[in-house]
Amino acid sequence: MPGGMENYSIIADEAVRMLSPYMDEKLTIDNIGIVEDFSPNPGAWQIIESDSTIVCSLYEESGGLLEAVSNFAGERFEGISERDALDAAAELLNYISGAYAKEMSERGTACELQPPDYGNKLKKFCAVKICRVRLKTGKSKMGISIGVLDI
Repeated sequence: MPGGMENYSIIADEAVRMLSPYMDEKLTIDNIGIVEDFSPNPGAWQIIESDSTIVCSLYEESGGLLEAVSNFAGERFEGISERDALDAAAELLNYISGAYAKEMSERGTACELQPPDYGNKLKKFCAVKICRVRLKTGKSKMGISIGVLDI
């Protein structure tokens, strides 16, 4: 994890742990980096309020999110842009964010989760630092971006 972003690693670790049971093959971190903006790909996002305000997004890259949400929801979706698939992505992200909030609470930091949202293009947020974690399983990829909001 890039320097100064240790708390983001908690979210990334929770994402891998929580997503793994819903993947057909072993899920691994492909790469991690600092980026200028959130991915424009379809997915879900959620705001987490604590000492700082964080936005976390879970987005499609090449079939990984579609695989995860199909297995999570127990039904096969034709594409990630379907409303039900995006809704399942939001629920899956809420599951990950809830695990992060629990971990932070155990460390003495309270978190409040805003309801997740979703769409075919992720909402634009003004963030100070955005860490993008690409996850892969076989040939499928998805991503999770974590950014501290500039508010």
